[in-house]
Amino acid sequence: MRFSLSAGIALAALAAAVFAPQAANAACDRVVVRKEFRDLSSQERTAFMNALVKVFKSSAWTSLSQTHVNNAHSAHNSPVLLPWHRQFVQQLQQELWKHDASVVMPYWDSSLDSQNPASSVIFNYFGSSKQNDCVPDGPFANYKLAFPNNRCLVRGFNPTGVGMSTFVTSEALGQLVRTESDYSDFESAIEYGMHAVVHNAIGGSSGDMSYMYSPNDPIFFMHHAFVDKLWYDWQILHGVNTYDGSVNGNLVATSDVMVPFNVPVSSVMDAQGSLCYVYAQPGASVPPPTTTSTSSRASNTVVSSSSSTRGTQGTSLSASASTSTSVSASSTASVTKTATLSSSSAASASSCPPHRQRQ
Repeated sequence: MRFSLSAGIALAALAAAVFAPQAANAACDRVVVRKEFRDLSSQERTAFMNALVKVFKSSAWTSLSQTHVNNAHSAHNSPVLLPWHRQFVQQLQQELWKHDASVVMPYWDSSLDSQNPASSVIFNYFGSSKQNDCVPDGPFANYKLAFPNNRCLVRGFNPTGVGMSTFVTSEALGQLVRTESDYSDFESAIEYGMHAVVHNAIGGSSGDMSYMYSPNDPIFFMHHAFVDKLWYDWQILHGVNTYDGSVNGNLVATSDVMVPFNVPVSSVMDAQGSLCYVYAQPGASVPPPTTTSTSSRASNTVVSSSSSTRGTQGTSLSASASTSTSVSASSTASVTKTATLSSSSAASASSCPPHRQRQ
């Protein structure tokens, strides 16, 4: 079966955490800022897309997809999903830098498109859908993937949006980030909630995003960068090193080594200190100044790409003096569509295991 929503998870109204970074520690030559895709300048977006297409058409992309499939069971249905995929997205960042050292991995805040996902601007750049057929346009069309077999990239949703599930709203995600203090419960809500919804909605019954070879679709990395940002925001409120839960009755720990990266979970817990990046909230090019700055870090700088003008779509965040934020949501489509995710399998598409719900 494909991704499925966990029945008991309720995601309520908003309040997103805004993280204010301190400067880089000695391990980082610079700290880069990951922006929402719509906040990239035209120059930044062009550089990112050019580098992304180069990686997509290289053997490195095949390796990324194979890595995800080969470690499907250890990297999913477990508290390690968040740290494992943080490291995985960073693998793509390393590949991008091989082609353009100026490129910083952005994220796609799918909640900004929650009520009408099919009309998201992301599909203007990444190509649209022909409903369970080859992606018909954009830079990833007419290219044969090498894994799991030689074929085109497939997306499953109807391009008109009919039958496509709505996404989790920014209000609900903000509430989850702010109020769920238990890491294991937070991870589970993310994995079987917004994470699953986007995978299933884009992948449909036979699209790549619905299966463990979902990294075939470049949107996978934009989506998982947003998943990572939600965890990043949660860590600021509830602890950078907070990590708990169990798998098959065995407690997890930050000392656990993540396969196949051969690094402990602890090595990715601090995105800024260890991996040298921070996240900007949608509509902001640089995270706001921190209220708990450390003087020993004051001489270092946070490196940001140039700012850009943002449209009215989505939500705007304004930081209050405390760790909570006030959020003003701009208008979206007035009609809320309802859709039921199909539970049918597309096993014939490949022998690769699909995403599974935690048992």
